[in-house]
Amino acid sequence: MAMCLWAKGFVSHRAAAFLWKMDGVPDQLLEVTSRFRRRPPSDVIVHRVAADAQVHTVRYGGFIVTDPTSTLIDLASVLDAPTLEKALDSTLRQRRSYPALILSRLDEMGSRGRNGTATLRRLVEERDGRTGTDSPLEIDVKNFLVSHGLRPPRLQYWVTGSNGDRRRLDFAWPHKRVGIEVDSHDWHEGFEALERDVSRGNFYLDLDWRVLRITRRIMRTQGGTFVRKLARLLGQTELRL
Repeated sequence: MAMCLWAKGFVSHRAAAFLWKMDGVPDQLLEVTSRFRRRPPSDVIVHRVAADAQVHTVRYGGFIVTDPTSTLIDLASVLDAPTLEKALDSTLRQRRSYPALILSRLDEMGSRGRNGTATLRRLVEERDGRTGTDSPLEIDVKNFLVSHGLRPPRLQYWVTGSNGDRRRLDFAWPHKRVGIEVDSHDWHEGFEALERDVSRGNFYLDLDWRVLRITRRIMRTQGGTFVRKLARLLGQTELRL
């Protein structure tokens, strides 16, 4: 708060993302935006805006901070695409913004666009009317698959059984009846968890779906083997290994 008063500004960019609990964004940075020119302390990043610039801010947690939509637009200029994607999906999951609003704000900027907005627009348009990922790990897995030349999957795909039961796959290629479940841990603890795993596996097996499971450790230590196995199931021969 003292820093905002000093800068006569508001919390923005990565510091705002931390307040809004956006995934993947570094939380060690003090970052504010100001309409005034003052020499900042060495541990503070100060962004400048014109005195007459329209800025969407709210009071949150005792701070004046850019709203989630404006925060995403600011982040586009300072984050790489995979990290921006994590921040975007977590914002959409928390329902702090939505694709139409983000696109509307980007349209308002028009030719005054800044670095990274084209990337943000692409990511938002990919999600407009569709479901995004459920976790930062899912984004890492998706980017891992695409970077190896695999066809982009459907996200959060619901499979319906003959008795009306439904299960959701993290990634799916419905035309091939192939799916992936992303596990945040490399093992499941307890008998109940084991039973759920068996029940889920039998559900897909009865419907002739072939479902692979992946963890961060598998990506790191067995990534090539996993990609080749998935490619065989998809009938895909061209890969980037």
